[in-house]
Amino acid sequence: MWDAKGYFPNAKLTVGATTYILNFYDPSRLAQEIADATKSMGFFHEPNLVVVSQVNRIQLQQAVRKLAESNGLRQLSRLNG
Repeated sequence: MWDAKGYFPNAKLTVGATTYILNFYDPSRLAQEIADATKSMGFFHEPNLVVVSQVNRIQLQQAVRKLAESNGLRQLSRLNG
């Protein structure tokens, strides 16, 4: 069984010659991470953050497809390309 506990970091997405590293959270886990980070460091930052209702394979695939269809990938930081 695939259990990401509300977080799936460093998901590699390659489109043509361009690679992106995506970090997926569900809303509950993201709220926890933000609270922890702002308490300890005073801020929260996560590159290429994508929030989905549940962190599972289907939700991640749907989010990536919708990002590509809406040109949302252009707003993400690239690993290369």
